[in-house]
Amino acid sequence: MRLIPMLLPACLFAQAGSPAADLRRDSLSKCAAAPIAGILTGADEWLQTYESSGPDPHARPPYLTLARFYALKGIRTEEIPTLLDKAVRELSAPGSYTQSRTHGNSPFEDDIERALAANAYTQIRLYDQAGGLLARTGQTVDRTNAAELDMGKGRIFEALRFQYWDGMTRLAIAQGRKDDALTWEHAILTNPNNVASSSLIEQHRQTAQQLWKELGRSDDFQKWLSGTE
Repeated sequence: MRLIPMLLPACLFAQAGSPAADLRRDSLSKCAAAPIAGILTGADEWLQTYESSGPDPHARPPYLTLARFYALKGIRTEEIPTLLDKAVRELSAPGSYTQSRTHGNSPFEDDIERALAANAYTQIRLYDQAGGLLARTGQTVDRTNAAELDMGKGRIFEALRFQYWDGMTRLAIAQGRKDDALTWEHAILTNPNNVASSSLIEQHRQTAQQLWKELGRSDDFQKWLSGTE
């Protein structure tokens, strides 16, 4: 049985061991105040331990978690593209953790991971890679009939839909496409089935209002949201 090294800080251990943690975009921010030396030592050991055995249906790969953390902190930036490439390739690798969960009781997990990887690519300005992952995720969103899902799978789908819209917003902002970004913000803020935390929704509301101002919109923001303008 593969174990995550004990030196790995609790914030990364939770991210590595809990699927729910990956659904919260801000979960890695808990590591920001942790001693960086301890984090890097634990990260290196986790990576080496995982790669010594290959894909394991019971062990979450370290690649995406570490890439997102390095992007968040602006460290080891030269390692991020390789980590993201490995993360994406492992999503559908035979016997991998994500594949086994997606084909088990956690559908859409692979696409959620693609959306999270896309955000990391956006952070390091590799927009083509981000767009490609989001396009694939978008295909799943478009072809899924949420009404046919049971309650549990429906919540996972809503988590996917949020991550997809969030990723599209971030990419559009990074590329200077403010009108497109505002369209995706509208989708997030008007979704009655949102499963994202209230704090994340509030962040998107603030981003939408900032985009509204930057675009010089003179109509009423709240009416735009409610569809009554």
